[in-house]
Amino acid sequence: MSEMTPESPHPERSAALWSCGVVVVALMALGAFGYLKIRQIIGTSFAKNNSQKLCSEIASAASSFFADYEHLPPPAKIQATPDTEFLSDFSSDFVVVLAARGPLVMNPRRINYFDGMPAAQSVAGKLSGGINFGRGSAEILDSWGRPYRVVLDANYDGEIDNPELKGTGSVSPPPKLRGKKCVVYSAGPDGDYTTWDDNPKSW
Repeated sequence: MSEMTPESPHPERSAALWSCGVVVVALMALGAFGYLKIRQIIGTSFAKNNSQKLCSEIASAASSFFADYEHLPPPAKIQATPDTEFLSDFSSDFVVVLAARGPLVMNPRRINYFDGMPAAQSVAGKLSGGINFGRGSAEILDSWGRPYRVVLDANYDGEIDNPELKGTGSVSPPPKLRGKKCVVYSAGPDGDYTTWDDNPKSW
């Protein structure tokens, strides 16, 4: 009695099954890529919205300080000086004074103009998205862990030169921002303060 051997699968059928498997794997890979891309877009949008909100809160805090004390917080002076631009980091007294943590003479009523602002959170060892207090100072960081740029109407003329004019990506920006005591902007996800197509701002 001859030994029976298993019937070999049809070659065309095997090729078709293999092709289907390749297509399924490819579709799964595309689906995973699409999911990650959507998550990235949503994450970037959330980060920009959060930074935009903090821009407005910083500018509003400076305006409220002016309403209470009739002059702007440091580094502006009581006397008119040229408009001043600086970073919201430890190098300036701006944040610590508005948070009522600085010298008493600069905020004698001890009003915390940043009350309710979220604390910066550590993500992968990097602080971002809020206020951070150091030894005798403070800073406010955007969603990507960078300080904001702040411009004060230090000459008290009721207008500030539009920072957008110094960079690219802005469409027909007005040369002056009128009626502003303070304007604030972030470098955005690309980390460049001069590319305005992605920079959160307070105006």
